[in-house]
Amino acid sequence: MMFSYAAESRDLTIKNNLMLLISLFFYSHFINGQFYPGNDQKLLFVGQDLASVSNYRTNCTGCHNGHGEIAYLSFYTLEESSIFIDVNRSIYYGGMGMDNNGNRDTNNTNWGAGILNLWTAAERSPLVAIGLSIVEDAFNGLDGLQNIIDGNHDSKIVKMATFFNQFPSNIFYLRIGYEFDGNWNAYDQTKYIGAYQRIVDVLRTNLSQDNVVYVWQSSTSPIDDILDGGQENINAYYPGDDYVDWMGLSWFLLPNENPTVGSFTPATQLALANELVSFAQSKGKPVMIAEASPQGYDLDAKTNCNISPVYDGTANQGCTNKTATQIYQEWFDELFNFVKNNDDVRALCYINTDWDSEFIWSAANNNYASGYWGDSRVEIDADIRNSWIASIEDPANNFLQTEDSSTIINVLSIEDIIVPTQGVFVYPNPGIDIINLQGVSSDFSYDLYTTSGRKVAEGVGDKVDVSHLSRGIYLLKSEGFITRIIKQ
Repeated sequence: MMFSYAAESRDLTIKNNLMLLISLFFYSHFINGQFYPGNDQKLLFVGQDLASVSNYRTNCTGCHNGHGEIAYLSFYTLEESSIFIDVNRSIYYGGMGMDNNGNRDTNNTNWGAGILNLWTAAERSPLVAIGLSIVEDAFNGLDGLQNIIDGNHDSKIVKMATFFNQFPSNIFYLRIGYEFDGNWNAYDQTKYIGAYQRIVDVLRTNLSQDNVVYVWQSSTSPIDDILDGGQENINAYYPGDDYVDWMGLSWFLLPNENPTVGSFTPATQLALANELVSFAQSKGKPVMIAEASPQGYDLDAKTNCNISPVYDGTANQGCTNKTATQIYQEWFDELFNFVKNNDDVRALCYINTDWDSEFIWSAANNNYASGYWGDSRVEIDADIRNSWIASIEDPANNFLQTEDSSTIINVLSIEDIIVPTQGVFVYPNPGIDIINLQGVSSDFSYDLYTTSGRKVAEGVGDKVDVSHLSRGIYLLKSEGFITRIIKQ
């Protein structure tokens, strides 16, 4: 396969410049996603708030800084300049760090789970995994999902697009309504799908570049199944292949742990994670472990305590002492085994924080109303830190080792398989109006897709008309091959 690059391509946005730098990778299975590392490599994100990330990068001596970081947005408050909850908690523009005129807002949001400011996160990390909360309640507004579907919140979605347009060199992994099947979110399945699709549609219309990746994240939680009284069909929440670039899962419990209270025994953490991975494989989507933390463990005190009265007993009771080695072997080694054994897992988002110091997760919130979480900071203990470094550097786990921002961006592939087009010459590529296909017959037929899988054109012959398309990368597919073309 041959590409001809015009000199003016140097003026393309960072996403288009990916094509000048990335390699073609070939695998035994097909992934049709966006912005994941090739060669089965993995990305590392650290979170889940500004202080936790800063403390990790400052104090975890010798640790990989992470290719990106985790952030959160409160959708329904994105246009609210200030919401006062109590002396310790307040929200500014939903945690976005941008006012309604597109200017930076330096006020940091804290709704009780650490300080947040998406603008700050985007300035210091090339990749940002964003948990977008669309939970509807008395505070956020009842029937919020239906209002999203009806277009009553479109201005908030447009504001998100305005923000993403401010950072064309970043890539944002947007987890819309993360943990969609979590009992604690109480999403109506049909309304969730409609709201998810509406957010994606409005964003796509208003983005000036394609730097947002849409992540569909399951809770993969045995506790959810206990609360529900059974295991849900995650497919009932699926927005469709055109709307999902990645699939995500949560990993907090031990992989094969069973509850010790109650009579119902749900599927284990590992079984639920495997279910999500299998579903992702059936759809050809890369997988992100979107939230991971050793729930119930305190890495500083070296203890493991009960999480919840619905699972193992009264929260923060029944504690047992552990050595650093025991903690790492019990939880971390099992997590990395899962990463290592699943090539489709292309990202790990680790929550590295002292959960017990934040209001929502602490005893101050109605005696651990959200369960006991503990302290997950790997830098707090030298042995755990050294084991963490070894796991990230272990070639078997295959984490991308670079920490250089431009290199991180440039190795992110669009699609995992490009079939060579021997004898076909594509030019000019990038192109503005017409891209020629030299070496094909007059009855050659093709389809043109976005990188997220939406069909945008079809044709017959040796010329591809891209004049009506937005700037970006497209996939030209025909029987026997796939190739990338770039609209300038």
